[in-house]
Amino acid sequence: RRGEGGGGGGGGIKCGFKECGAVFQVSNRSALRNHVGSHIVRNSFAVEVCGLCGSEGRAVCEIVSVSKDKYSTQGKGECAGFYDGLRWGSHKNATLNSPCSNHVVKCDLCTNKYVWSYNMYAHYKSNHPGTPLPSKFRISDAEIQKVKNFKK
Repeated sequence: RRGEGGGGGGGGIKCGFKECGAVFQVSNRSALRNHVGSHIVRNSFAVEVCGLCGSEGRAVCEIVSVSKDKYSTQGKGECAGFYDGLRWGSHKNATLNSPCSNHVVKCDLCTNKYVWSYNMYAHYKSNHPGTPLPSKFRISDAEIQKVKNFKK
């Protein structure tokens, strides 16, 4: 699988964000998600990337369905951060140890389009130019500071 170290779980999961190279234990995907969130925040929410693994372009990790608090991705076997049974409900609320609330949300203007909450600004800018980002999709200044300061 893309992003995972060789063979039987030895190498961990690499952050998919360009030029990063950070590696996380497979058992610590939450830290990877927070780490990816910090990249998005530091890049002023300008780049759409997978909220789980940090890959750009979203072709690999495109969200295709949401059911209750579970979601599935297109090509999930290629997303290093995805695992069966992954639930996004717990990601919606930032905590002291997990400051990133990046989670899956439905775009109000698109038909059946799901976007990572931290990608919504870039999504609106490229897909709905001139339309202001609704306040429910805005990230608080306090969360931005906590995510920027997140350490692996």
